[in-house]
Amino acid sequence: MGQGHKNIQNLYDKPHNYMANGNISGVWKNIVAKKKDLQKNGVELDDIFRLKVKSGVNTLFWIDKWIGHWRSCPHEAGLASKLNNLQNDLSSVQLVNGADTWESSLDKYKAFKVCDIRWKVDGQYGITQNIPTIKWSKEVPNKVNCFLWRVIQKSIASMSGLRARGIETQTTMCGACINEEEDADHILVRCPFAKSVRDKIFNWCGIQNQSFNSIDELLGFVENWGKRPKMKARFHTICYGLVWN
Repeated sequence: MGQGHKNIQNLYDKPHNYMANGNISGVWKNIVAKKKDLQKNGVELDDIFRLKVKSGVNTLFWIDKWIGHWRSCPHEAGLASKLNNLQNDLSSVQLVNGADTWESSLDKYKAFKVCDIRWKVDGQYGITQNIPTIKWSKEVPNKVNCFLWRVIQKSIASMSGLRARGIETQTTMCGACINEEEDADHILVRCPFAKSVRDKIFNWCGIQNQSFNSIDELLGFVENWGKRPKMKARFHTICYGLVWN
């Protein structure tokens, strides 16, 4: 294999896979612990991730999963056929310039996302989640998008949210209207003060006033409103700013 053989030969001089080392500490110890927790939940990371080899410089030949399921060289007596299979697999490998990269089998684009692992774990227990999503807007600052994401997760610091986290508060009632328990939906949607501001913004946009009971209903209306792309984008940006402020 020429230069390719030299690159692969260099892999034998590398230390064992850090993830397989039991004498580790710090953040990598926590990562390895999570790998073991996932195994207990029926999720094998080795079955999810595969290394896409380009130059082969950063690939551990026997440890990293990059071709087949080979973990050691079948050189013992009686394994000649397996050795031939290994040689056939290696003959199809073409080393090129570029960095070796990991791919995930859970994503159609081979990219890794934490949510894919979460859905994989939930699937082992038959758990289905209907978590609302938001449209990530390029027209507003990232802090606004992040705030909206926290809102739909019901994780902003409302009075009821603080109480749920074990933080003592004198009351969980809304400090503005004192009519209802203060949670994310009340602060941003149901509170009379929030509704009055929203009604003025909608009137300014030439949209008939709407009644919403939750942030999910409001964002659903925003997502489905209008047909003209530019107007939809502007209304989308205005409503994100409305919720942020």
